[in-house]
Amino acid sequence: MADESYLRTRVSDKLMSLIGYSKSVVVQYVIRLSKESSSPADLVRKLVEIGFSSSIETRSFAEDMYAKVPHNQAGPSNYQRAQYAKKQRAYKLLDDDDDTGTITPAAVSSEGKSDSRQKHFRKKRKIGDDEDNEDIIHKGHGQHVQNQTSRIDEDDNDSEEERRRDQEERAQLERNIRERDAAGTRKLMKPKLTEEEKEEHIRRSKALEDNNTLKLRKVSRQVYLQKRRDQKLLELKDEIVDHGYIFEDVKLN
Repeated sequence: MADESYLRTRVSDKLMSLIGYSKSVVVQYVIRLSKESSSPADLVRKLVEIGFSSSIETRSFAEDMYAKVPHNQAGPSNYQRAQYAKKQRAYKLLDDDDDTGTITPAAVSSEGKSDSRQKHFRKKRKIGDDEDNEDIIHKGHGQHVQNQTSRIDEDDNDSEEERRRDQEERAQLERNIRERDAAGTRKLMKPKLTEEEKEEHIRRSKALEDNNTLKLRKVSRQVYLQKRRDQKLLELKDEIVDHGYIFEDVKLN
């Protein structure tokens, strides 16, 4: 079996590795659990109950601990041992009474009750100490779990913030791409201006810049008249073409 000091050091190191937390009372508690366990699987179950994860590392630790500590052998129960000790003391008192010529059953009964009370007190005190140790371990583990949970929550918040920022940046990038593509499409679909339309656009822009309403009206009038003349010329050309078709075979005098 392993040396007690070496065993405590090893358990302390493994606790830091497995749960990130180690104190002497926890180390002693784990060692005691190892000694009281009936098998490595039983030790794993007890470790999981106090907060260890049910992982390969925990099972490996339980197997290693179970192999390194002595185990309580099956034997008479505490009650049986107490009854046996009581009988032994009663026999001894009877022998002493035989030697002195007096027998005092009351003394035997009183001594037996006193010893039984002492044993009961020691047993209750041991149980109380064990419960205190378990409370300390559970409280310590609870604090550790709370600290771990706080760190996990902070990591989750950071991750959530990063995801949100990434989504916003991605959405903005997609909007920019769509706007750029739409602008390119509008530019391709927009008809090219003629020289007259370009001049008109320049005159309108200049009039707007000068905030000259009269000039703007004049420009608009000129544009309108020019378009009307162009329209009339087209209509006359169409009429000439039509007349040509109509009177194509007619001889003029």
